[in-house]
Amino acid sequence: MAKDPTFDQDAEIKRLLGIKTKVSGSTAGSLELLNAVNKGLGFGAFSFLAASIVAPVSMLAAALGIAERTLARRKESQRFSPEESDRISRIARILVHASRVFDSQEKAAQWLKTPNRALSDQVPLALLSTDVGTRMVEEMLNRIEFGIYS
Repeated sequence: MAKDPTFDQDAEIKRLLGIKTKVSGSTAGSLELLNAVNKGLGFGAFSFLAASIVAPVSMLAAALGIAERTLARRKESQRFSPEESDRISRIARILVHASRVFDSQEKAAQWLKTPNRALSDQVPLALLSTDVGTRMVEEMLNRIEFGIYS
């Protein structure tokens, strides 16, 4: 699949997280996403992401490395920590990448929730709680995108 030079990954991530874009341009948009993550994303970002992936809250919480009890507190406070926000944006980034690979957000979400033999029968979404797991999923998506047998 050829890369679209006009594609703005951060704009797509912000869309998935329900972050309103205030500026245009990729650098400004990236800084806007960075500022939102550093400030701590609102609970709505989690809700937008959960709706995009169509996954049980427990599955998405596990992918974020957040206990369901902690998630309940975040819902009450309406704000995630910067570290949790970073993990939320990481999952959104992977969903954007998978959506480009599979030409469909629905197909990408299904792929993320399905055990993958090349990942030792693990669910890709479950691997996204760590940087190492995320790199494994990204590598698998790159292999699929470029037609490398896996």
